Amino acid sequence: MSIPVGFDTLYGISWSPDNKKVAVGLSDSTLRAFDISTGEQVLFKDHHDDWVLDTVWNNKGDHLVSVGRDMAVKLTEVA
Repeated sequence: MSIPVGFDTLYGISWSPDNKKVAVGLSDSTLRAFDISTGEQVLFKDHHDDWVLDTVWNNKGDHLVSVGRDMAVKLTEVA
C-alpha cells in the first residue's frame, strides 16, 4: 500500500504494537498516524516548532511520543 503524505521528508517511522497503524514525523513539523488496512489518516498534529525526528508508541498503542528538532518531547493520545 502507498499512502501519500506530501513532498516532505519522513522521520521516525514506527509501527503500533498491534501492527495496525504506522506513525511518522515529517519535516513540515507534523506528527501523523495512518491505519494500515485502509490508508486512512487517523492522527494529524502540528504541535512541534520544527521537524518531528522520531516517534514511539506506548505499549497499549493509544499514545504516541514524538521528539522534534525544536528539542520538545510531546505525548499525544491516538483515538
